[in-house]
Amino acid sequence: MTASAAGQGWCGSAMLKILAVDDADREEVLRWLEEAEREQALRALQGPPPRIDDLDEADNWSDAFYELALELGPRDDARLGAAMSAPTHALGIETWFTQTSWRPARHEPVDNPMEVIRERANHVHAVVQVPIVGAIVCGLLAIREDHDDRTDWLILYLPGGALVRTHRLIAELFMGLESYGPHLA
Repeated sequence: MTASAAGQGWCGSAMLKILAVDDADREEVLRWLEEAEREQALRALQGPPPRIDDLDEADNWSDAFYELALELGPRDDARLGAAMSAPTHALGIETWFTQTSWRPARHEPVDNPMEVIRERANHVHAVVQVPIVGAIVCGLLAIREDHDDRTDWLILYLPGGALVRTHRLIAELFMGLESYGPHLA
């Protein structure tokens, strides 16, 4: 079946359903179909959507973050280093990156993420494979508290900007659909 035949098949079945409803409902369905066609044409004019696995795509890092925060205990470089290696191995991350420029966004690979966190910044970024979603950007953040107990924290996160463009169900589960609905395809 060709693409046009497949399209005609869908349109034909949609038209049969439209014919089976009363006049008021038929008008509403036709308005909905016209709006869907306009939205599809606009998306085609805008080009491909931003890739959720592109570290340098600024929109990926917008909105809220879906986080897993781990309190590691009193400040300890060895424990923090071991904790940082856990997601690297468990998630199959081959390379961590550090952001070297904000506008435009640019990332460069790092050999030792612990060194980056300790000396230059507290975030490193990577691309991970997430079930259902596929390849998506993620971040790892270390917080080294300086007050009385000097606690270390490690936070693995998926940025909301990338999550909301994956799938309507994913956005609803992770981020709350009502506030992100307009961004979804």
